[in-house]
Amino acid sequence: MSLVLLLAYLSGLHFMRGADDRTIHDAERPAEAKDEEETREEPDQGPSTGRLWGAFALDAALTTLAGWGIGQVGLSLVQRTGLSETAVGGLLTAITTSLPELVTVLGAVRRRAYDLATGDILGGNCFDVLFLAASDVGYRDGSLFTRFTPKMLQMFLLTHLLLSVLLLGMLRSRRKRMRSWAGESLAVVVLYLVGAVVLASG
Repeated sequence: MSLVLLLAYLSGLHFMRGADDRTIHDAERPAEAKDEEETREEPDQGPSTGRLWGAFALDAALTTLAGWGIGQVGLSLVQRTGLSETAVGGLLTAITTSLPELVTVLGAVRRRAYDLATGDILGGNCFDVLFLAASDVGYRDGSLFTRFTPKMLQMFLLTHLLLSVLLLGMLRSRRKRMRSWAGESLAVVVLYLVGAVVLASG
């Protein structure tokens, strides 16, 4: 299954290379919306590219170090509080490690870089799944997939449910999506909170 995950990820990347950069609803977008994007302000000429790469690498290293520390603290919380590993990992550490992504998304949306914002969230989720494949390779007592608990299966189902809501929202026409964004966003929040309560109750 780990090999299947890797092949599926690589196949998806290959498929996206040939995808059209236009949005799904370009044909339905009003002229004023297109004009607004055409007049989007260009990013200001700040630091050099090399300096930006250096800052990016430094921030990535700091994020990696912080992630390791959060993992260690999470294990200690499991031992001292009696909470399940799924609850701590799926709620506490997941929320904490997602905060950098939240900052990135908010910054990208403010600059109207919507593809960057969406790619950060959905692309990050896809790449995170590969960590299971890497962990499975390093697990020496058989397949890691045999160690999944019912709580973990509930987490998988919740993730699929939330992504399904997002997918349905993306597939709606532009006019309908603009009118119902609040309902779809609310549905995602409510479903997550209900799932969080279920996971934490065990």
